[in-house]
Amino acid sequence: MSDSPSPLVIHLLELRTRLLWVVVFFSVAFGVSYCFAEHIFAFLVRPLARLLENDASRRLIYTGLAEAFLSY
Repeated sequence: MSDSPSPLVIHLLELRTRLLWVVVFFSVAFGVSYCFAEHIFAFLVRPLARLLENDASRRLIYTGLAEAFLSY
């Protein structure tokens, strides 16, 4: 056998590198999104708010304990 690394090891190293880039990208994207969370939530709720603005009896409610935190 030759002294070169096996193809499996090379592919695993490439996979590790790509997965690290994905984690870094999602971390940065999460940080940026967290800074603009209020604006993003307001943008997403705007169509519902326009629909319900004439009817005072209707409003946005949360039926579960964690829904307010998860949706925000």
